[in-house]
Formats: sequence, C-alpha cells, structure tokens
Amino acid sequence: MQQSFMIVRLLVFCLLLLAGIGLTKPVAAQGYTDKGQRYIMYTLYHYGDADGTMQQRQIQGMEDAFSKGFNSVVIGIAWDVLQPNLNSAPNWAYIDRFVAVAQRYNAKIAIRIKTGRRDRVGFWPEEQSMQDTRGKTMDQEGGTHVRFGYTPAIDKAQDFARSVAQRYKYLNDRGELLFMSVTFNPQWENEYWSTNYPDQYKTTYDFNELTIGDFQRWALAKYSGNIEAVNRAWGSNYATASAIRPTYPNANNEWGFSGKRGADWYAFRHIQLKTFNDRFARTVKSVDPTIRIITEQGSVFDSANRGTLGFKNLSELYDGIKVNDGPGFVYQFSMDLLRSNVKPGGWVLNEVDGMSFRDPSSTAALAAQIEDSFKYGAKIITFANYFLNFNQETQLKQLTDGIKAKRLLEQPVTTVTPVGTMTYKLSSVVQSGMYESGIFGQWNAMRGNNQSPVRILINEDLLETGTPPTQNQAPTVANRVPGQTAVINSAFSFKIPTNTFADADGQIVSVAVSGLPVGLNYNAATGTISGTPSLIGSSEVTATATDNNNATVTEYFVLIVKRATLPLQLLDPVLDCNTGRFEFRSTEGDGTPIEYAADNLYSWNAQTVYTLPQAIRAGNTLTLRARQSGTEQTLRYTTPCSATTANKPPVVNGVVADQTTRVGTSFSVPVPISLFSDSDGTIASVSVSGLPAGVSYNPATRFIEGTAGTAGLWT
Repeated sequence: MQQSFMIVRLLVFCLLLLAGIGLTKPVAAQGYTDKGQRYIMYTLYHYGDADGTMQQRQIQGMEDAFSKGFNSVVIGIAWDVLQPNLNSAPNWAYIDRFVAVAQRYNAKIAIRIKTGRRDRVGFWPEEQSMQDTRGKTMDQEGGTHVRFGYTPAIDKAQDFARSVAQRYKYLNDRGELLFMSVTFNPQWENEYWSTNYPDQYKTTYDFNELTIGDFQRWALAKYSGNIEAVNRAWGSNYATASAIRPTYPNANNEWGFSGKRGADWYAFRHIQLKTFNDRFARTVKSVDPTIRIITEQGSVFDSANRGTLGFKNLSELYDGIKVNDGPGFVYQFSMDLLRSNVKPGGWVLNEVDGMSFRDPSSTAALAAQIEDSFKYGAKIITFANYFLNFNQETQLKQLTDGIKAKRLLEQPVTTVTPVGTMTYKLSSVVQSGMYESGIFGQWNAMRGNNQSPVRILINEDLLETGTPPTQNQAPTVANRVPGQTAVINSAFSFKIPTNTFADADGQIVSVAVSGLPVGLNYNAATGTISGTPSLIGSSEVTATATDNNNATVTEYFVLIVKRATLPLQLLDPVLDCNTGRFEFRSTEGDGTPIEYAADNLYSWNAQTVYTLPQAIRAGNTLTLRARQSGTEQTLRYTTPCSATTANKPPVVNGVVADQTTRVGTSFSVPVPISLFSDSDGTIASVSVSGLPAGVSYNPATRFIEGTAGTAGLWT
C-alpha cells in the first residue's frame, strides 16, 4: 500500500549580501565557445559509496571550491563503479547529482572516464589483464586493465565511453562542457604506470605473454617477415619468431629500452597506446564532433616507462594535452614542451596536487606553479586531491586568494613569444633520458636568467617507420565470427566463414583454432569445427589467421554448449495476494519468444506481469496459456488467496531531524530508507510536502535538495 507522509521542519534564515544570486547561464548553439577564458578546475573522483555519505562530502567540497572562486569541475566516471558487474545497470543518478551541483553554480564541466576494472567477470578473462615483468597482473586495490591487444574487452570499454558521451552530450550542446578524456590506469592517467601495488614492485609493462606474442608478430612484420632481418637489426640470434623477447628494465626499473631491440619495444608499446587513444577519440567524436577531447598524462618527459615521450603523436586526434606536475617537477619545461607541440588551437593543462603537497610550507611553491603555468600558456589548472575537512581548506583559500589578487582568471590565455627554438629526437630520450642527453641543460641555458619561455620541438624519429616496398601488411579481421551454440551429446558442425579474414597484400594461407569445448575438433583443411560436445559451458574460441608472409591476426568468438532443448512447460504463476501482482512463468523451450494469455482475462502478449483484479484472487480457476514456435501449452490454475486480506498501513520507525539552511545556499538531506516499514507489504513510494520554494524531494534518489529563495519556517 502506498502511504504518503513525511514530517520534517526546515528553517531557512536570511543572510545579507544576496546581490547577484540570479546569474544567467551562458548558452552556446553547440559546443563550448573558446574566448580565451582561463579556468581553475576542482577534481572529483568516482567512489560510488552506497549510503551517499562520501558523495555528500564531495559535494560539500565542490561547493566550498566554488565559493572560493573555482569556475569549473572535472567529474570522474569509473567504469567499474558506474557498472560494478556485468548484470548491474549503470548508476547514472550518482553522476547526475554532481552535474546538478555544478550547474547550480554556473560552473563549466569536464568529464573524465576511467576504463580499468575491479570486477572483470564477463568483461575479460584474467589471463588477458596487463602484467608486470614477472607475469603478475598489474593491480591497485584490485583494479587493473585489459591488455590493449584483446579486442573483445576493448570493444566493451569503447561502448562504455560511447554511452558516457551520449548521456552528457547535452552539456556540450548548452556550452557547459569543456572537455572529455578517457584514461586507463588507476591514477586516472593515460599512460603505463610504474608500480604493481600489492607488493610495491617497480615495473614496466605490458609483459603478458599474449602481448609479447603480439610484439613478436609486429617485429616480424616490420622486418619483412624475415627472422634473419630481425636478427641483423637487433644483433640477436633468434631461431624463430616465437623466441623473440622484449627488453627488460634493470633492478631499479631503469633502462628498459636499450639498443635497437629496446627502441622497437618502445615503439610497439607506443603504437598500442596510440591505438587505444585514437579509438576512444573517434568514439567520442562520433557522438558529437564538437566535443573537445583531452589526453591526460602524468608526465611527457621524465621516463620512457610511461610510454608518453612521443606525446605529440599520441595526441594527434586530441584537442589538448594535460600533465600532472607539481612544484618538484620542472613544470616550466612541461609547459614549453606541450605548448610547442600541441596542434594549433589545442589546449594545455596542468595539475596541482593537494595530497603530495599538503604541508603549509608548500603553498608558496604551489602558487608559483599556478602562476607560471598560466604565464607559459596553460588554459586550465586542475586541483586534485583537495578534500573538505582534510586540513587543506587553509591552503586552498590561500591559493585562490592569490589567484584573485593577481587577477589570473580575468586575463586571457597567454599568447607566448618564445625566446628561442630548440629540437631534440625521441630516440635520444628513449635511449638515454632527458637529463642525460643534455636536452634539459640546453633548454635552461636558452631561457636565461629571465626564465623566458622556449619553443621545444620534438622529432619523433622512432615512430617514422616508413613503408619499405617489401614490408608485409598483417592480415585483418574483415567480418566478426558470430557466437555459436551447440547441444550437449549432439553432433555439431560449424565452418569458419571464408570472409572472416582479409589480407591486403597477400593471401590467408591457414587458420588455426584453439579453445574448443571438450568433444569438438577443428579440421584446418576444411576450416570446420565439428564433433559431439560432452560438457555444458561457455568457451571463448580463438581463430588465428596467418598470411603468406607469416603475419597473423586473431579473432575471438563464444561457443556455448547447452543441454538439449525440452518442450516449453507452463508453470504456476506467482501471485501477490496484497498487490495483485501476477507473473506468468515457464521453463524449457527452444529459446524463441514466448507469448502468454489467460482466458477471458488477458489476450496473447509477450508481457509476463499483470495486476490481477481483487475479485478473482481467491478460489477462482483460470485457464492460462503459453505458446512458442507454434506450439501451445495450457495450465489450469486456482488462485490461492484468502477471501479477505486486510491491508495494514505502514509505520514510522524514526524521525528526520530538524534542518537549517541559508537563503541562496545549496541544501541536501537524505530521507533514510529505513524511516518507514510495512508489515504486510512494501513501501511503494514516499512523498514530501510543505517544502520552501526552491527545495524539492527527489524520489529517485531519496534526497530533499535545492536552494531556498526566501527565509521562514516550514513543516
């Protein structure tokens, strides 16, 4: 039974200085219009706490930041938090609450996606996760990422990113969205991270044997499919392509890309990361080409392990680049490097980290980083890891007061005139480092005592592979293999379609298949999987095509073995005597759609749930029917309810404390789910009345929220 009652007293008192409350939102026809405005951006991570207490703290932190002068926020959306498992629906309402708060403050919004996962069941098998140099899964608090070469899971991640872009496209239409970004590592950055956290093992990656197999095929293709050519280039003596190994770092996780073999391993990792980058850039742009996309790196110069030294090529399809510096980094060098290589009109962003530099003595250094980053051409400075009630409020206020005093946000993005130009090669920093190669020293000398900006151009020579006349192109998957279903103990046969694979410069000479269920075999001569499966289950089958130059490509599809089909059987329905909820049920059948009917009550329909009238819930015999594939089943069912079922009203289990807020200030309070209970049914809905203007109750989230416009006492 629905019962609508709620008693809460809300006291709203008036504050002075209310001028300017009714600000008008800027609206663009489509997409954010860049007029050179600078931004300081508050960072929100996506925790997804069940009871909402963490989100309330985050919202309070947002509001505190906006009150201090922040004019934008970046909202994190983690795939595994939005959708914790394969069967759960995405919790968009959690993100929408952040968006609503930002809109109330007329703040611009950015969306930051993370595609790593904790729960990976149904998304990818564990053996497809990224691994360290020991072959152990890369892990931070249970989260990791699928290796870039496993297409089925990358497809799922791409679908997730597309759904985010589709949902929040409206923000771009209104001119409220600054940018979107897609990240994959646990630090919300788009780079290879350097620590496997369970045992703090320093490492590079991906050293998954499946990825090493991809590297072997890539290396062979680069050198014309000839293992002797590989050995000549590398000074190695591999007998076969399957013996090829990447270079490994030393015990300090350094110098992992030495020599020509190391340079090729670096280039291969770069190509894998760029392919991931490009795929998601195209995905977001396919939803709306006017959405700006930013690629986020921790750094683009300090370590080859990150895989970001060739950042210009990585960001080819992007509208800007962000790095996460700190006072301890040479952030002026970062800004010069990004500004000099970002594509025309692209944005440069830097980050201030409140967690690493919480000590009050760091405030002056952070202020200098902010001012210098703007001076060197930054569009946006993001503030990460600033949490309310975490002893950071004083520092944050000092920083924002300094920004206001110097009117940094009132000035447009700086048009930088470099004092000089220098160039370096990607190969030199991959092999020997930015400092060791003398590049940093050259930059420091050129900028002089005035610390003037310098144009730093990067020659990404390692990525210039050229197109040798004899170089073989690897085959491709032209058409995906559809999933297949077999029946246990019954003969099965399936031929891999001849148009599954294609080869642009040669021909497919063989197709190998692995991962078949017990009882099935593959005949390579005919391309047919056949046999009699003997175990029920789902198998991921791998089909690998090889061309006439030994280059390969792999396709995956699912083959399900199920039990033999039995005739459709109509079961007793489920009837709730109180509400009348009536649900048809059936079992077995051939898997095709089922229709149901009840004589003189419900006509044929695929619908399964109805509300049974009160008058026929007790002792009435119904003729129920179900049909599938032209076959009909009938069941006579007598309703089991008592003639009278008195409904008991719900009861109040507690109270909502009196609340106080200020006029013009955002207000939010949850209505506990345990406030009411019903001994003979369920609470169907809760409604709230008597609220002041501007404040409303959201039954979907169970929050009373809004901004009161007048002072008074409401009950």
